[in-house]
Amino acid sequence: MSGQVLVNFAEVLSAARTWTEQSEALHGVAGSLTDADTSCFGPRVATPAATFISTWATEAQRLERVAADHAEAIRGTGAALAMADRFVTGDVVGLFPAGTT
Repeated sequence: MSGQVLVNFAEVLSAARTWTEQSEALHGVAGSLTDADTSCFGPRVATPAATFISTWATEAQRLERVAADHAEAIRGTGAALAMADRFVTGDVVGLFPAGTT
């Protein structure tokens, strides 16, 4: 049947979990970068190293938020699909004569 959409809700939840795990991993990376000590490099290297680390910490934080947003969006989509599925199922069942379902 063309146009048919099959949704595997376990896969939807798995995708959301994967994005959450990515967000958590990136949170750890950002924290590690933020905690990095560049003073051991000496004055000539410490400033560029601090800039490099700060830039990547900021990027890791941005990617953490993006991953968390993806997880939230997928969960919301899954919930909306599940609700639509329940409504459609109820509507279809309502089409049958009473006592036949």
